[in-house]
Amino acid sequence: MKTIDININHARITNIALQFSETGEIDLIASAALLCGNKKLASFNIRTDYSFGNDVKVPFPVDITEPAAKITKTIETILVRELNKHLKQLPESTVEGGVVE
Repeated sequence: MKTIDININHARITNIALQFSETGEIDLIASAALLCGNKKLASFNIRTDYSFGNDVKVPFPVDITEPAAKITKTIETILVRELNKHLKQLPESTVEGGVVE
């Protein structure tokens, strides 16, 4: 088969996620599109979950622990508020400190 030259000249972050295990551990997942001009040629993914079978694993960055906790708290508050708005199921005390409107 003939070799095809591929030129990847930049990448763009496409996804950043915090995923929570049932034990409460946080897994950071990030993805990037590898591009030639505006055309996506491939994807590249990293994650911190050492129990997952990926080859590309990174240690959890200590400097994002505090911002990740703040983001999580904010999202929890919004989630509880929206669930209550639509389903009227969760007590406001579900999120420590109550739900902020």
